[in-house]
Amino acid sequence: MHNPDFSGHQAQKNNALFAGLHFATMSFVLIIVIGWLYVTILVAANEPTAVSGIISFLFYGALPCSVFIWMAGTKVRRQRQRYREAMEKRNAENQADQTQP
Repeated sequence: MHNPDFSGHQAQKNNALFAGLHFATMSFVLIIVIGWLYVTILVAANEPTAVSGIISFLFYGALPCSVFIWMAGTKVRRQRQRYREAMEKRNAENQADQTQP
């Protein structure tokens, strides 16, 4: 059976909407990450030794930012997986319709 939600023009609109949401979410996240890394670099530069500066940067900057980026991207990854599954299902249905006489 043909699924009208993912046919032709509608699929292109859904894909564009998905890409726009992903861009808006990730650009907001990147602004926060860049600001936080700037602050942690300044804090690390203020540490008395290079070792304590590196440790400060890793534990106050790089590690929290990587967790934050991973958490922010979870929803997008889930949506992308659902979209792929819907497209695979649609393609399988289209191929099944084409093979039937």
